Amino acid sequence: MAPFDPAHPAAPYDDRSAALLSQSLTHLVTGVLILPDGTPVPIDIEGGTVTADETRAPRWEATLTCKVPADQQTLSLIDPRQPVRLVIYAGYQWPDRTQDVQHLCDLGLVGRSVNRPADTMTLHAVSDERFVMDNAASNGGTVNQSTTLAAIQYVIGQCVPAGTTITTSVTTVGGTINQTEDGQDKWNLIEDLADRINVDVYDDGTRAWFIGDRPSIGTVAAHTIQVGPTGTLTDADTDLTRDDFANRVFLRYKWTDTGGTDHTINAVKSITSGAYAAVTGNLKVYSETRDIPTTQANADAAATSLLRRTVSRGRSLSVTAISAYWLRPGHTIFITLPFGSGEAAVLASVTFDMKTGAMTLTTRLPDSSASIA
Repeated sequence: MAPFDPAHPAAPYDDRSAALLSQSLTHLVTGVLILPDGTPVPIDIEGGTVTADETRAPRWEATLTCKVPADQQTLSLIDPRQPVRLVIYAGYQWPDRTQDVQHLCDLGLVGRSVNRPADTMTLHAVSDERFVMDNAASNGGTVNQSTTLAAIQYVIGQCVPAGTTITTSVTTVGGTINQTEDGQDKWNLIEDLADRINVDVYDDGTRAWFIGDRPSIGTVAAHTIQVGPTGTLTDADTDLTRDDFANRVFLRYKWTDTGGTDHTINAVKSITSGAYAAVTGNLKVYSETRDIPTTQANADAAATSLLRRTVSRGRSLSVTAISAYWLRPGHTIFITLPFGSGEAAVLASVTFDMKTGAMTLTTRLPDSSASIA
């Protein structure tokens, strides 16, 4: 998807589609499987969901129910053990029959099941973070790059097809990385490097990678959701929970270098001020052990970055509304609930229902700016 355009928040969809959402739009969804030799196989989508969620990797996931291809040979070629792609298009038909259908996502097939005698096929596909995850642990080698950002790009480049686009938009590029890989998981390495400079790393669902600063609330909303005659909201739930919240982070790094020497580095960071300060009687610790080689400074930076996220968790708004297919995690949305004032929030996840034309959104607060020590 193209970068967010404040002048046209619904891009690449026509702005008129956003204006017509509360009216009698017809939702259009189509899909095609691309076999390893490039042969396209159109699919008849009967239902399912497509989700984009910033809290997990792979970020994009689709589970679709389709009709089974009539040709048995074609069915046998839809094999997730080979590089089969699932491309989905979604959009609208306006009352005047004008169609506004755009590319929603391009995912790698990871599962296929067939049900008889219903003659239905279930497809499971995810975005290209899987290329890095499937590489799993490395077999040795050195990450020797002038910046942390360059190191992230280097590790991604080892795992994805040649020519893959990696777009960057970061405030901090980080220091030099020169460490020997000896069995470290590549995705875990990328996540740790990203934590050091407080960035997100993901495939945007179209086989293009992005490395960028964590999104905060923008000045222009990508979508407005409200009730009433011109509204699209059908249901909303506000949740407050302590489950994902933490006001102290404890990271322990343990690894063995190529010479056989064991290393341990601990990093502890706490919120020191405000209503959510880590004080006796209100302490919630998030702890994690990582096997990535690091330094004390880098471990402290990663813990600080992670703490800014965990202390902002625990308050979310889940909304069901008419699908706005241009929405993506990180977008700013404006929501007005019944008997309440409107508020802007950062979109954390969106799930599109391919059968009903409804979407479920979950929002989050921006990362905390509270004092940390």
